[in-house]
Amino acid sequence: MPPWCGEDGYQIPETTPEAKPSAPFTIDFTVQVSQNTPNYTIVYLQIREGLNEWGRNLKMDKKAGNIWYLKADLRDFKDKEISYRYLRNNWGFVGAEEFSPDSKTASRKVLVEKKSKQINDAVEKWRWLPKGEFVMPIIPTDAGKIAFASRVNNEKYQKGALFVDFWWDNFFGLLNSTHARLKEKGFQWIEIAPPWDYKQVNPVPIITSEGFGHTYPNDALDFHLNKMKADGFKVYMAPQICCADTSKASFSKEWWDVWFSEYEKYTMYFVDKANKYNIEYLVITGDWVVVAASPDKRPADYKERLEAIYNKEKSVYKGKLGRNLFIGGEIRSNIPDIWPNINSMPFMEQADFISINWWVGLTDKNNPTQEELNANVKRIFDLRLKPLYEKYGKPIILQQVAYPSIDGGLTGKAGVDDAATALWEPYSDKYKLDLEEQAMGFEAIMKNVAEISYIIGIYPFTYWPDDFPLTKEYNIRGKPVEEVLSQWYKFIK
Repeated sequence: MPPWCGEDGYQIPETTPEAKPSAPFTIDFTVQVSQNTPNYTIVYLQIREGLNEWGRNLKMDKKAGNIWYLKADLRDFKDKEISYRYLRNNWGFVGAEEFSPDSKTASRKVLVEKKSKQINDAVEKWRWLPKGEFVMPIIPTDAGKIAFASRVNNEKYQKGALFVDFWWDNFFGLLNSTHARLKEKGFQWIEIAPPWDYKQVNPVPIITSEGFGHTYPNDALDFHLNKMKADGFKVYMAPQICCADTSKASFSKEWWDVWFSEYEKYTMYFVDKANKYNIEYLVITGDWVVVAASPDKRPADYKERLEAIYNKEKSVYKGKLGRNLFIGGEIRSNIPDIWPNINSMPFMEQADFISINWWVGLTDKNNPTQEELNANVKRIFDLRLKPLYEKYGKPIILQQVAYPSIDGGLTGKAGVDDAATALWEPYSDKYKLDLEEQAMGFEAIMKNVAEISYIIGIYPFTYWPDDFPLTKEYNIRGKPVEEVLSQWYKFIK
């Protein structure tokens, strides 16, 4: 097929029929994108402004097949050479066309002249999308082969995924396709973890959602909650305070007085949202700054003050309210402990359930067998989760099950902030992509969950609102792990 033909045989004419005669300093951009471009994709033309910044993203029009077109008025660049590239869904570098070598500034170039121009380009590959001949691995699963035990208290098992724990503006246009995919794969619950952060730490703390690039603006949170409920999903909400460093705080009496006031404001904001949108499960995190602080830094009455806040929440909130803990680190001779120490955690008895941020290694090998992983998960459950359940009698939810798609990803050695696994950074050779190992870890967890009753849901960290199947980070969408979970979810009644 000629290079300027779409899959339906459509050939790009020399002049696009819909276009009016070009004015000076305009360029007609026509691009054919790769055949495996997802069908919900909107293509953008990005133009670089300044020495180091990409500034102007222009939405293109789809013409036929995989052909996209834009008439760009570039008079403010007259007689200058511009740098440009094509993007998927307005992601910027994350969803840009792939150049070799991969870099944030790689681009195409064109001179803007007084006469109009027509540019014909082709995108052969997008970053993080495979080439056409790539075959995704298939991981064997016991889904449908073993009985799935009934859950405690007749709870319905939560077939969930954790939506990425921040909000960017291009998410508005990606929820329809994301929700449709989740439903197709058998997911019924969505966890969101909207972050607030410290606007300042000293002299007194200010905790807010305003002024950050990673938090949920109020209108975005309303839109997202309404959209999930309107599309028929149940919602598990786990707000967080992330990610400022508070280690240099003064921790004076005045500091703590303000912190408790700010923390109550933050918690009640999310209680009000949860009630407004009939959110079924809510766990509000962010108190580890006081719970895990050394006794000389935290107030003597911190438990009473926190319990007053949580009792206020519980008296108002209409759904089920949870308490949050963490387990992470590598497996060596011992299994890592639950953190913080449960004896320092207030409101454990009053909570409806216990949630666990699950970042613990499942093996000390880079090439574990499925049998080894199954046995190690059972050991962690028996030594750490079962005693927690027996002590409090509360069902447990694994609200962040996090493993990157790398060789050795199940060891717990790679950090979430490692740039070598970040999809917004250039390609790195630090780790080898390993999609199978990530899926095997989730298979081991689901097999063990099937055989016990006190875990009522897991939420893999994380589910992106677009396809990036070759990333080395924690995303599960489009990877073998998504199919493993899908098979379990479709089997569980």
